[in-house]
Amino acid sequence: VAIYLHPATKILAGHEEALQFIEKSYHNLGFRHLRRLPVSGAFHTELMRPAVAPFKKALEKVDIEMPRIKVFCNVTGKPYRNEVEIRKQLVKHLVRPVKWEQILHLLYSRPQEVDFPRTFDMGSNGVMKGIMARVNSQAAKTCFIV
Repeated sequence: VAIYLHPATKILAGHEEALQFIEKSYHNLGFRHLRRLPVSGAFHTELMRPAVAPFKKALEKVDIEMPRIKVFCNVTGKPYRNEVEIRKQLVKHLVRPVKWEQILHLLYSRPQEVDFPRTFDMGSNGVMKGIMARVNSQAAKTCFIV
């Protein structure tokens, strides 16, 4: 799994031969739907390992500061704690799955009496709000498409 998008959707990535096998056998594997995405690589998998060293070297030239707002790491699904962690996790992001579903759970899990924050879906034409609705339908009610 390259991306945990929401409870009913995961994005798979891998060798072309493996993807072709999945395309032919997906019903037997228990998948209901399958659609190939138009991407150029097996991002967020070990197949990206050759890019790690050059990316890490390039990242050494970049100044990284703690964000002024809470930023969640796609690798851990948790907020970044410091600049060292940001640098370390950005490198891991090349070869580890994106935990989008887990991040949404952390952002929108709250006691019943606590209101959800207003969220703005900017640029996706409502796609992100739709994903949010599949993870937390109540939180999606406070999401506005911009």
